[in-house]
Amino acid sequence: MENYNNLKSNLIDINQNLFSLVEKTKAIPSMSEQRFKQWESSLRGIARQLAEELVRVAVIGAIKSGKSTFTNALFHGDFLKRGAGVVTSIVTRIRSGDELKATLLMKSMDEINTEIRQALVLFPGVEWESHDGKFDIQNQKDRENLEKALDSLGMDQRIDRDARSQNTVLLESYIKGYDRIATDYDKKEIKKIFDGNQFSKHQKFVADQSLAVYVKDIEIQLIAEDAATGNIEFADCQGSDSPNPMHIAMIQDYLLKAHLLLYVISSRTGIRQADIRFLSMIKKMGINDQILFIVNCDLSEHEHVSDLKNIIQKVSDDISVICPKPDVYAFSALMNLFFDTKKNLSNRDCQRLKQWQMDKELFQFSQSESERFQIKLTDRLKHHRFSLLLKSNLERQAIITHGIYDLTRIHQDILKKDKSEAERIILKIQEQQRNMEQIRAMVKNTLDGAMLKTRQEMANHVDSFFDSKYGSLMKDIQTHIYKYSVDPQQYKNQLDDGIFSKALYSVFQDFKNNLDVFMTEEINPRLHRFMKDEEQQIKTFLNTISSSYDVMVQDAIKDYGIAVKEFGIVINDEPLMQMEAVDIEAVKSNGKLVLPSLLTSMHYSARIRTEAMVNLGALGLAQWFKKIFKKPVKNKEHEIKALKKSIRPMKREILKSIADHFKDVRENLKYQYIFKLLSSATQELYEKMMDRFQVLTTDLSEMVSLVGKGKEERDEAVRLLQNLEKISSALIARISEDRKTISI
Repeated sequence: MENYNNLKSNLIDINQNLFSLVEKTKAIPSMSEQRFKQWESSLRGIARQLAEELVRVAVIGAIKSGKSTFTNALFHGDFLKRGAGVVTSIVTRIRSGDELKATLLMKSMDEINTEIRQALVLFPGVEWESHDGKFDIQNQKDRENLEKALDSLGMDQRIDRDARSQNTVLLESYIKGYDRIATDYDKKEIKKIFDGNQFSKHQKFVADQSLAVYVKDIEIQLIAEDAATGNIEFADCQGSDSPNPMHIAMIQDYLLKAHLLLYVISSRTGIRQADIRFLSMIKKMGINDQILFIVNCDLSEHEHVSDLKNIIQKVSDDISVICPKPDVYAFSALMNLFFDTKKNLSNRDCQRLKQWQMDKELFQFSQSESERFQIKLTDRLKHHRFSLLLKSNLERQAIITHGIYDLTRIHQDILKKDKSEAERIILKIQEQQRNMEQIRAMVKNTLDGAMLKTRQEMANHVDSFFDSKYGSLMKDIQTHIYKYSVDPQQYKNQLDDGIFSKALYSVFQDFKNNLDVFMTEEINPRLHRFMKDEEQQIKTFLNTISSSYDVMVQDAIKDYGIAVKEFGIVINDEPLMQMEAVDIEAVKSNGKLVLPSLLTSMHYSARIRTEAMVNLGALGLAQWFKKIFKKPVKNKEHEIKALKKSIRPMKREILKSIADHFKDVRENLKYQYIFKLLSSATQELYEKMMDRFQVLTTDLSEMVSLVGKGKEERDEAVRLLQNLEKISSALIARISEDRKTISI
C-alpha cells in the first residue's frame, strides 16, 4: 500500500507541474490559449479524480456474526455500536479523516410520514386518522390517536412469525421518540453531529430504537493512523438477515456500489439458513466473485485448534455450494480488538485476553490467519485502486506531457529557420494537419453515430425487460401474486374478537411481507444484474471503439512524426501507452450519476379496506336472509368468506402499484442514468482521443509573425521553449518510471 501512496503522491505532483507547464507554454507569444483548453480540462479532471477517488468495502453477514467487532478491529478501536437492532438496521459508512466525528443524517418529515402512512394501510382502528385521512406525526392529535390504536392491539397483532410485528415496532418507535427529536426538525433535512468528546454519544443514540428509527444515514470519520486507509470507505451493513425486506434492499444498493465484500461468519454457528439465502441473493446479483470470507472465531468456544479447523472446513464446504473455491480466513476479531485497546479494557476482558494467549496453538493460529487476511485485503485494495484510478490518469498525463514536448520542439525548430523556410515548413505542416482534422471529424461522426445506435439498443433492452405484458420480470411477479393463497381459518381467532378489520390487517400484512421478501430476494437481484449487464454493454461498446481507433490514432501520430522529420523537426518518438478503457466508475463519479432505487416502493390505498367492507356487508346480508328462511348458517361464515374475497382487491392494488412503479423506474433508468452514462462515457473517450491529436492540429499561423520578429526576440522565445522542453522531458522520464511501477 505504501507503493500506491507514493505513486499517487507522484501523480498529484506531476499534475501540478503540468498545470504550471501549460501556463508557461501559453505565455510564449506564438502560442494560442485556445489550443490548451482541452489539456487544462483533462488536468482538472485528473485532479478531481485523484481527490475524490474512493474504494468501497462492504462488511456483511448474519446478525450476531461479529460484523461490528470485525470492523472495529480493522480500525483499531471500539468505534461502532455492536449488536444493533434489526428493526432500525442502518448501513454505517466509516472513513478516515483528520478528526473523530459521527454524522447522522436524519429522515425528512415527508419520508417519515410516508413510511408511517404505508404502515397504517388497513390498520385495525380508524380513530387515528386526521381530518384529511393523512397521518401527520407533527400533529399532536394524530400521535395521540395512533398511540391509543396501538394500545388496543391484541397479542396476535403484535406478533408476526414468532417475532414482534415490524409495522407495530416501527409505529411504536416513531411515537415514543418524537418528543425527544421534534425540536431538531426546524429544517427539512437535518444532521446530528457528534465530534470530539461527544463522539461516543452517537452509539447511545443509534442504540435507542425510538431515536434510531429517525436516522437515514450514518457516516463515521476516524482519525487516520496511516495513509493506507485514506479514500477507503468501509460499510458496516447491519441487518443482512433482517426480517424487514427494506433493510435488505438498502444493503443491496450499497453492495452494487462496493468494490469488495467481506462476509463475516461466526465460528459458533457456522453457515446458517440466513447466510445461504443472503449468499444466493448475492450470486443472483452477479457479484459473488468479489467476496472474502472471514470466520470470526470465538476462542472461548473451541478447546483445540483441530476442532476449529474442522469447523472452518465445514464452513468452506458449505460456502462452496454457492461460491466455488471460496477465499476463507479464520481469526478472532475480538482478540485483535482487545490487543488494540489494551489500555481501556476492563479487568474481565483483560483476563479473557490472557486466557486466550495461554493457549499458544489457538493464539498463533488466529494471529497467522489475521496476518494472511491483512496481506490479501491490502493486495485486493491495491489492485482496485491501481486499475480504477492510476493507470488511466497516468496515461492522460503522458499524452499531455508528450504534446507539450512536441510543441516546444516544433516551435524551436521553426524559429531557427529563416522566414521563407519557416513559412514553407508551416504550410507543409498545415497540409498534414488538414489530414488530421479529417480524421478528427471522422472519429467524432463515427462515435456519435455508434453512440446513438447503442442508445437505441439499450432503450429497447430496458423497455423489453420492464414490459408489463411480455416481460419475464412482470410475468414472474404476477405468477407469484396469483399463486399466493389465504387460509381464512388461520385468522379465526381474530374474527372471534368481533373486529373484522383486525383480521383483515393481519391478512394484508402477511401477504405484503410475503411479496416484499419475494421482491427483495428474487426480483431486486435480477434488476441489479440487469443494470450490471447494461453497464457492461457500455464498456463493450467503448472498448470496441477504443481498440479500433487507437491503432488509427497511433498510425496518424507516427505519420505526422515522419512528415515533420523531413523538415528537420524531431518530435518525441517514445510510443504512447495503449489507450486505456474509459473508467465507468470515474464517469459516474464525475457526472454525479447515481443508479435510481430499483426496489418497488409499494403505495397501497384504502380502497382495499373499502372493497373488503362491502364484501363483508353483502355476505352479512346473505347470512341474515339464510336465518330468515331457517337455512343452516356456520359460525362466522360471512366474515370468513369476506376475508377470503378481500385478497382479490389486495392483489389488484399491489399489481397496479408495481406496474406504475416499474414505469417510473424504466423511464428514470433510461433518461436519468443509462443515456447520461452512455453520453458522458462516449464524450470521455472522445476527449481522451483528442488529447493525442492536440499537438497535431494546433494552429501554427501565429508562428509566422514571430519568425518575422528581430533576432533578439526570437532568441528569447527559443530560450523559453528550451526551458519548457527540459521540464517536459523530465516529466516524461518520471512518467516512464511510474509506468514501470504500475506494470510490476
